[in-house]
Amino acid sequence: MREASGSATGAPLADPDYLRALPKADLLRRLPPAGDPAEAVRAALDALAEDARDCGLRHAELHYRPAELPPSALAALRAGTAELADGGGPHCALVALLGPEAPPETAAALVDDLALPTAIPAAGGLPDLGPAHTGAAASGHSASGGAADGGAAISGPARDNLAHSGPAAGDPADSGRAAGGNPARGGPADGGPADSGPAASGAAGSGAAGSTSAGAGPADGDPARSALAGNAPAAGRPADGGAAGSTSAGVSPAGGGRVPQPWPPVGIALEAPGRRPSDYADAFRLAASAGLHRAAAVGDDARPLAESPPGDAVAAVDVLGCERLLGGYTVLTDPRLVARFRAAGTPFAVTPFSPDRLLATRRLRDIRALLDAGLTVALTSAGARLSDSWERLAAFLRLDRPAADRLAATTLTAAWRAGP
Repeated sequence: MREASGSATGAPLADPDYLRALPKADLLRRLPPAGDPAEAVRAALDALAEDARDCGLRHAELHYRPAELPPSALAALRAGTAELADGGGPHCALVALLGPEAPPETAAALVDDLALPTAIPAAGGLPDLGPAHTGAAASGHSASGGAADGGAAISGPARDNLAHSGPAAGDPADSGRAAGGNPARGGPADGGPADSGPAASGAAGSGAAGSTSAGAGPADGDPARSALAGNAPAAGRPADGGAAGSTSAGVSPAGGGRVPQPWPPVGIALEAPGRRPSDYADAFRLAASAGLHRAAAVGDDARPLAESPPGDAVAAVDVLGCERLLGGYTVLTDPRLVARFRAAGTPFAVTPFSPDRLLATRRLRDIRALLDAGLTVALTSAGARLSDSWERLAAFLRLDRPAADRLAATTLTAAWRAGP
């Protein structure tokens, strides 16, 4: 990275203490694998607390597979992250992963269940970033079209023709995406399209009166404070048809129709090796109509180029409406695509670690090439400790302080901060 070198700019190299003090976001934080969902939640909370203490973590997007975390585990995770945020820890949001277990023919139904109306306020406000080294704004998204802080509220069902599961009494009226919509990519415009859901009515005396946007603390009555799923209804919601005993995302075993989840995701991410992004067009169109953010893992440098071609990055943006690319390294093989994504400011969420040790050094070189090309890079953990990601990249690139500031700033700016 030419501008990151201390010898090139004359700026001092970023020492470990300086790197630790930088306010950071982690946009690809995988929940630790565990056979027991409760164990996975405990491990995730411990890792979040550690990175908040040791690495300056301020915002974390927890990527999870819906089939692996039942509503009770999601509620426990929500309660734990709310406690962390109250203690000055990171703001956390969920991102649902669509992987091999969610083939295209079932992915749309899964997204439909994830995009249920909710009146649950954010689980802990976005912490004050303070006078950051980076000068990064505490809100807003990258130039790729994401909503500003407090923007994309998940407030309406994914479809308006679900006669079997219309919005529950007491839920807020469907309003689509609150801000930052991108009609060119299939997302609703500000305020949502006129046909995006039922009329703005809602039951008398109910609705989302106690709801807060990201950046505001949870309101009194938040189930994260008072009860886990199945113990008490959410504030502003009827008790009947609650989440007690739910067996899958948004489904009541009593046959009472779908119910709001204890912690809906703010977005979805495609991670299905061997599939083309266009296979998931229906699911992502549905996600856009529900105001969910979208991302896709494409351009994997650990796979043959024929299996992960640079054109997948184009399909992810043009067909799926993705606001962020996970990886995207093979874009470097096509100068025209490099120029396109540089001009658009599309964030590339990357990690300096590779599942293949033989490719580890090449991965670092690829990240340096992305930065050298002027692309927007967001540094993530993707399963490792975030502090390890920063230390590894800083040592390889010999990051000076201005370069470290820029990397932290672009990652924070690309964050999907609209909490559930």
